[in-house]
Amino acid sequence: ERLAASGGAGGGVVSSGWARPTSGHRTSGFGPRSSQCGNGYCSTSYHYGVDLSGGCGAGIYAAAAGTVVYAGYNGGYGNYIKIDHGGGIGTGYAHIVDGGFWVGYGQWVGAGQAIAATGNTGNSFGCNLHFETYVNGAAVNPSGFMAARGVYF
Repeated sequence: ERLAASGGAGGGVVSSGWARPTSGHRTSGFGPRSSQCGNGYCSTSYHYGVDLSGGCGAGIYAAAAGTVVYAGYNGGYGNYIKIDHGGGIGTGYAHIVDGGFWVGYGQWVGAGQAIAATGNTGNSFGCNLHFETYVNGAAVNPSGFMAARGVYF
């Protein structure tokens, strides 16, 4: 069982217990990239996650079950949620639309549960989900991390 690389449905939980964090395709990958400048800010030249285009207001879903350890504004990330999945694994969800938080700090969420809606907050160049994965606090490439769990983008 695998969710399509071209965009698959967000929130679909696969047999590993992991889910696609939103619909849409990948618009920017992990790692070094050219810095872009917008309204009074420039993007970093290293991208610590992947950007997924689901469209403005698209659902954002917990990639796996866990506890919300942050839900609020976070600088260039704009409105941001971080989930601790245990065992040193975490996921981050950035650029959430204003008023688009559906969960709060300390809340337990299930895999594939709707947690927020995509927006254009922080240093973003359009509505998208900036999705990060962490192992022991360090950002790792979400494409490979999620592919190892049967979720592709």
